[in-house]
Amino acid sequence: GSTTFNRDNTLTNVDEIQEIWDFNPTFGGPIKRDKLWFHYTFRHWGTNKTKADSYFDSDPSPFRYVADTSRPGIDDGHIVSNALRVKWAATAKDQFSVYHDNQAKYRDHWGIQAAIPPEAAGVQVTPTSFVNVTKWTRTHTNRLLFEAGFGYYNQEYTELYQPSVTGQTEKVFDLEAIRNSRVYNVIDQSTGKQANAWPAPADHFSVLRTFMGAASYVTGSHNLRFGASLTNGDWRLIEAWTGDAQPITYNNGVPVSTTLRLPTDRRNGIKADTGIFVQDRWSMGRVTLNLGLRYDQFIGETRESEVLANRFSNGFQFGKCEDGQNNPRAGCVGEVQNWKDISPRIGFAMDVFGNGRTALKASAARYVAGQQIAVANGANPVSVLSLSDTRPWIDRDGNGLPFDDNGNIQLNELTDSAATPTFGRNVSTTNYDPEVLNGWGKRGYNVEYTVAAQHQLADRVSVNGGYYRRTFGNQTFTDDLRYDANSYDSFCITAPVDPNLPGGGGYQVCGVQDLKPAVFAQNLPANNLIRFSEDFGGETNLFQGFDVNLEGRFRNGAFLRAGILAQSRTFDNCNLLAAGLDATVAAAAQGTEQYADGTNGCHREYGYRPDAKISGAYTLPYGIQLAGTYQYSRGVQAGGAGGTSIGASWPVVNAVANPMIGRNFTGVAFRTVQLIRDGLLYGDHDLSQLDMRLGKRFDVGRARLRLDFDVYNVLNSSWPYTVSGTYGTAATNQWLRPTNVLQSRFFKLGGQLSF
Repeated sequence: GSTTFNRDNTLTNVDEIQEIWDFNPTFGGPIKRDKLWFHYTFRHWGTNKTKADSYFDSDPSPFRYVADTSRPGIDDGHIVSNALRVKWAATAKDQFSVYHDNQAKYRDHWGIQAAIPPEAAGVQVTPTSFVNVTKWTRTHTNRLLFEAGFGYYNQEYTELYQPSVTGQTEKVFDLEAIRNSRVYNVIDQSTGKQANAWPAPADHFSVLRTFMGAASYVTGSHNLRFGASLTNGDWRLIEAWTGDAQPITYNNGVPVSTTLRLPTDRRNGIKADTGIFVQDRWSMGRVTLNLGLRYDQFIGETRESEVLANRFSNGFQFGKCEDGQNNPRAGCVGEVQNWKDISPRIGFAMDVFGNGRTALKASAARYVAGQQIAVANGANPVSVLSLSDTRPWIDRDGNGLPFDDNGNIQLNELTDSAATPTFGRNVSTTNYDPEVLNGWGKRGYNVEYTVAAQHQLADRVSVNGGYYRRTFGNQTFTDDLRYDANSYDSFCITAPVDPNLPGGGGYQVCGVQDLKPAVFAQNLPANNLIRFSEDFGGETNLFQGFDVNLEGRFRNGAFLRAGILAQSRTFDNCNLLAAGLDATVAAAAQGTEQYADGTNGCHREYGYRPDAKISGAYTLPYGIQLAGTYQYSRGVQAGGAGGTSIGASWPVVNAVANPMIGRNFTGVAFRTVQLIRDGLLYGDHDLSQLDMRLGKRFDVGRARLRLDFDVYNVLNSSWPYTVSGTYGTAATNQWLRPTNVLQSRFFKLGGQLSF
């Protein structure tokens, strides 16, 4: 459970399954012969397992977490599903079907991980969660088929505090219990550990209604299909925190800052998500063309929302705009975006030699970005408020908290930040360029290209491979109109001397941006504009990948598959920096850092790293089937901005920064500096995983019994999925400590009885 960078930073435990189960009986049959059928499925499945490096807190103080290694945390969850399908042959040509699935999900320690101990985990439940699909199909002739249907999805899921935080016994989102609690979420920068309370309590509501219709017409050389769908929906999110603050931040137990927050109730909706398409599969001898054209229209809207009563105000509401158009500056809701797109798709397949042994395929397709309510939510008058304010904090009364004994915020312990002037005020801070939200071809999209080939080497043995490329368009960024490049000072920060850093550390990371004190003193109100990146030279977001696979099928169901997959990602927003937009997102997030090797944080490449997989099955004597899968992956899969490289995010506090830059940071207690460029390091702790199964089928009268014995992670690999990317210089530094490792070896018995 360690990485090659820091052998001493090992885990004290790994994920270990306590219980795993899956009970899945099904039954069905005709209600009326050749007329009406049903099929019912009940399923109850779940897993209880310890989480690597997650323990209960043994320190009673509210501001320091000390792991109790005798009490590991357990990620305990299960799901209960009741699904019913009914099919009715109304006539010889018309059939109706109804499917309903009701699911109840329970996670008593939702989000538990190395950085989130059990007390700080959430409780996730779904008071409502079901999907219903009704469909009609008519085989009008042997060439013409009609379809129509309606789908309905309804879910409420909650992220609750632990009962120890609010004293609740029922698993419901209770605003009053949250307001009355005196337990708060805290985080220590030196370790990245959170404690005491879940950081993201919320109540989520989603409803989707979808109508669809289609027709298919088949001739000798054409398979033509056309249709349409219409979706609308409702979305609601309630958020509230104990003390109206999250998180309370320390650095190795020393107070750093407190983030004040406003509780909110946001509502948005999909007014219309319409798709109309036509496609044809056209066969011409050895060549087949797949042609398609799709029209999409998406209309999103905000709905009446509010800031709930809190410690800083009595709350306020946002009603409908008179003209029906969302206007966050005016504090009213309505239609947000109205996008229209035409997306072509073309595919080509060819039997190269006409003998059915070699095929060549290629395709190009445009896809609009999937949308639910993200843009509308971002434009909601509630969302564009300054909902949080991270203020530097000095613990003047020595009680370890920014609250007094009565649970009141002690504002005399907090100093103003850059967000303080607008915090809690009914003002709009973010707007969209009208070009982003309306018109033809304005919606985000990606274009995908594929080239693939397949060849039959021998009977039942083939090889195939392909190249895949995906580019993205209509990318947006947030332009802070208050500032330009001249509003910032640029500094160099010296990395700590550390043998685990590249070259042993001690190098300079330049290009760290900080607002000039004179500019900060102007108290300019927040004023952001979301714009197209193409207006300033554009951004690069490129995915490329290739794979090569060999497959053989043999007698008695035996098979062997082997393949190699490699992918790469490239991100580049240097054009935005060149245009003087270094305040766009924030220095750490945007990549203003400049490194000693001449590279820049604004250009991030994650190169090809092949992953290999081999799977197969073989029938042993007595009808016992042996199957297995082996996979190998190079390096640690740690978090990056869309990639998987080792990171070192160093929260540089003022006490460290002042000797380097000659002053404190402006309006903040710290700034985060990326000490290692994304895509530079991956470590050499490789995944080597083998899973195996033994299975046997028995005939028991008219029934058939199947028994399986599974062994997961036969080699008992401790490969880390993720490692901590938060760098620190304290003895409690958790950098490169694995935060999630491959599940240790375990066995599973399974059975299926069919009759």
